[in-house]
Amino acid sequence: MIIRWPKRVTAPAQVAPGRVDEQVLSLLDLSATTLWMAGIPKPFGMQSRVFLGADAEPARTYAFATRDRIDETEVRQRSVHDAHFH
Repeated sequence: MIIRWPKRVTAPAQVAPGRVDEQVLSLLDLSATTLWMAGIPKPFGMQSRVFLGADAEPARTYAFATRDRIDETEVRQRSVHDAHFH
């Protein structure tokens, strides 16, 4: 994921030019982090985590992914990612 932060908005400590972060992210985490950016609390029970800011939640150990269709074709794919393997 590439993050570009607006110059007029103070960036969290995790955002710096050229910085590479190897944490495992799920697309779900983007939802919670976007809510945090907007100043909206994460809803109770939301399965995503905030990965930026002073209140960033602990990094994931694993991220799970699934896909069941490609257009009209059924393709049942499941995967697990960690910091080293997919």
